[in-house]
Amino acid sequence: MYLINVLALLYFIARAAAQDQNVTTAPPSTTVYEPPAASLQLLSSWTNVFPTERVQLICNISGVSDWTITWHKNGHVQGPDMNTFFSADGSVLTITSAALTHAGSYVCKGLHKTKGVATENSNSLDINVHEKKPKPSVSRRPDFDRMFVRESVTFTCAVNMGSSWEYKWFYNGAEVQAANTDTYIIASLGLSNSGRYTCRAKRGSFETDESETASLQVSDPPTPSLKLLSPWLNVFKGERVELLCEVHGPDWSYTWYKQQQKLQLDVSEPSLNITEVTNADAGVYTCKVHLESRNVISSFSNGQTVVVYENTPKSTVSRVPGFNPMYVGEHVKLTCGVDIVSTGWNYQWYKDGGMLMSATNKTLSLHLRLTDGDNYSCKAVRGGTTWTDPSAKTTLEVRRIPVPLMMNATQWLDVFRTESVKLSCGMMDGSSGWTYTWYKDGQKVQADGVASLDSDGSTLSIKSASVRRTGQYKCKGHLLNRSVHSNVSTGQTLRVYDEIPTGTLTQDPDYAVMFLGESVSFSCHIGVSSGWEYIYYKDGNRQANTGVAFTVESVQKVNGGSYKCRAKRGRNPEFYSRFGRDIKLIVEEKKPKPLMTQEPNADRVYVGESVSFACKVGISSGWEFLWYKDGAALPYNSSSSSSFTVHHATSSHGGVYQCQAKRDKSAFHTEQSDMQRLQVSGE
Repeated sequence: MYLINVLALLYFIARAAAQDQNVTTAPPSTTVYEPPAASLQLLSSWTNVFPTERVQLICNISGVSDWTITWHKNGHVQGPDMNTFFSADGSVLTITSAALTHAGSYVCKGLHKTKGVATENSNSLDINVHEKKPKPSVSRRPDFDRMFVRESVTFTCAVNMGSSWEYKWFYNGAEVQAANTDTYIIASLGLSNSGRYTCRAKRGSFETDESETASLQVSDPPTPSLKLLSPWLNVFKGERVELLCEVHGPDWSYTWYKQQQKLQLDVSEPSLNITEVTNADAGVYTCKVHLESRNVISSFSNGQTVVVYENTPKSTVSRVPGFNPMYVGEHVKLTCGVDIVSTGWNYQWYKDGGMLMSATNKTLSLHLRLTDGDNYSCKAVRGGTTWTDPSAKTTLEVRRIPVPLMMNATQWLDVFRTESVKLSCGMMDGSSGWTYTWYKDGQKVQADGVASLDSDGSTLSIKSASVRRTGQYKCKGHLLNRSVHSNVSTGQTLRVYDEIPTGTLTQDPDYAVMFLGESVSFSCHIGVSSGWEYIYYKDGNRQANTGVAFTVESVQKVNGGSYKCRAKRGRNPEFYSRFGRDIKLIVEEKKPKPLMTQEPNADRVYVGESVSFACKVGISSGWEFLWYKDGAALPYNSSSSSSFTVHHATSSHGGVYQCQAKRDKSAFHTEQSDMQRLQVSGE
């Protein structure tokens, strides 16, 4: 741009000198003066410019010093402004920083300083100013999500407006020292080349915005993982081995190795399937992967060692415990063993020569039944190709053990001090010859002065219960002169209370004050034992009701008073609980009237102010609240709150407000509160 300005200046100086030399002293002539033509030229490089670029135009008129030059844009005279100025003779128009207002069609013309004649308009030049700076785009080839070390990559920077661009390249925000062309090539990638790449374009002193980011991720080729797809690496001849060379991403080709020697295979597949193993297939297998189109190859995978056995193993059956006979309910464990290669086997069990379809584990565990007595054998199989011969048979004899049954002779197992308790134990099948042992909470019961056992232990008697006799009782039988024991019976829990229970009276709803017509129910509870009848009292007088609940459907003034209860059970003698605490019921005849307050407590508020109302009932509890304005229910009723607030008051909020309370568990309503008038002023 500086060079263009110098050339323009030299041009003006030369033209002025030539005009001075052409001055003559010729006599005046009557020839009509013909004005020269005005010619408009671009001194800067481009007519399509961007904001802040420089534009320079020159108006060529012969003998320019004799002419006053005027400039026009879109038909209007163009004068100087902050970014537009003219040379001393007016022939050069310079726009130092282009803006949208400078766009248009420019012409120039001259007016002779002495002769009063004007030139015709010059040719026009259209200056186009783009609205905003261009933003280049960056593309990458190849554009794989992940590039690998030693591959090459080319970035291209493109600007869709203007021409004659030079380019700058940036890596992670720092400028790259590279040729100022629209491509940036990395011939051999390294891990350090991972990052964000951007570009800018420039011409002269003007630069575009920075492009969006093109990301590059560089990594070493992945190391494949070699996995076993078939069940075993320790195999017998004729079994199958299948290996999988696993790597993330598509388009990989595979090469297989044994003892690090390349296997000559017809195809490159991710799996290697040896359908019938021979001794020659034993060894350590590995694999590599490569991308043929990109000349990328991985390192060796992990190794998998294949071991091939020559002989088929034998199976045997062992049993724990090993004695005969055994009894129903006992446990026995049969184990099928294989003398070599203990892994990867499935098992088949046989009872009296017939296969047990549901038994396929190495161990056959039996919780013995009578039908479990028989001869057992097994064999093992792997993959449907390798079988052992059936093992030798082992015999299991099973007998039944009777089940003990414990019963109680008392009406309740929850008893109180001094009551007697008797428990008995006997075999459900009525068989004899058994003796019995008793347990309380897992500890053996010993006879003492209070607890006694009969000769065979079948009856446990407790003549006077105490708290320490509380617990779960069970019994167990065993045959005399045999080590055979029955299962423990189901338990019976005995609980002995040291204190007389207390009747607990509750009220629903639990309002301290009731109003005429409301319903109230009293319930008596004994949290101990069972078989209770309940007795209710009002002001010391027994009521007729003996159920769990005592209900007054419509409360009247006469129902006010002090209520209590107790419970009883048993006959001859009857057992009574203690009285619980009294509940005092107050019955009010007159409906309460709630008190409504306002904050601020002013007769008038102004538009935009806030005002809050609160409603309070000084009697009883359980109240929900209803709100009214000018006699109509407000939507605040849905909240049941004791207060509500008008935020940013308007004239529509003016009126008469009231509140009312109702019970949350009944249909009872109080009277409405006194009225409170609210005026809302706009001044």
